[in-house]
Amino acid sequence: MGPNDQFDPGQSGVDGDRFSLLHLHAEPQDEAHPDEDGGQAGELVMRSNEPGQDGPSSAEGLSMLVSVAGHTDAYQLSEQMADSLLSALPHRQMASFDVDALFDYRSRRPRMLFTDSRFSEFQGPRLDLYELQDALGRNFLLLTGDEPDFHWEKVAETLLELANHLGVSLTVFADALGLPAPHTRPLGVTAHGNREDLVSGISTWSPNAQVEAGLSQMLEHRFDAAYHDVVGYTVHVPHYLASGKYPKWQWPRWSTSAPRAR
Repeated sequence: MGPNDQFDPGQSGVDGDRFSLLHLHAEPQDEAHPDEDGGQAGELVMRSNEPGQDGPSSAEGLSMLVSVAGHTDAYQLSEQMADSLLSALPHRQMASFDVDALFDYRSRRPRMLFTDSRFSEFQGPRLDLYELQDALGRNFLLLTGDEPDFHWEKVAETLLELANHLGVSLTVFADALGLPAPHTRPLGVTAHGNREDLVSGISTWSPNAQVEAGLSQMLEHRFDAAYHDVVGYTVHVPHYLASGKYPKWQWPRWSTSAPRAR
């Protein structure tokens, strides 16, 4: 199945149980109207290209960017990256994970507003998959939201199945770690993955150590073991600023050197 084909697990011969955690949003948005998240919907991967239509071909492959809020989310990188991309690029939501099956609400209680005598703005956990198009007309996927408490293996199986059927040829993981690094120097980074052309010569620190795993680290390992191209970038941020937010005026630097699928 190519990245420009409509994906329907019920008609693709895929075991439907693999997608029991997903709520699929298969209906495309009207291109003339922005979607609910504020972006303008364009020609995206779940819609077949018309003959003669310009745009990326299925031979170029499709990239997926993964950044979830977990224990390696210093500067709230995941939220800020998603906000920046979704506010600037054409996009639509492809799928959302079943949060009631994945999250322990009592261990991380959601926030609400209480104003005068009313409760409002329930902010529950989310884990969503979006489809975006960059300024050069290249389509890519974005997995963003909160790191689940449960069913990591099932989430990994679901994403691997989706990657196979949507023709994802490169998966990029982005996170940030609070380290004893001064704010007066450029941010360091640890690059990892099986794409040497996207990893070699980039890391400013590459230790040999046993580390606590999050969903992103497990997904990178599972995708690597399944012979998918993977690359990850862990940004080093000053530990005394890790709970804050990175200045938004810095974010355009991220979009100028995004890895491409082969």
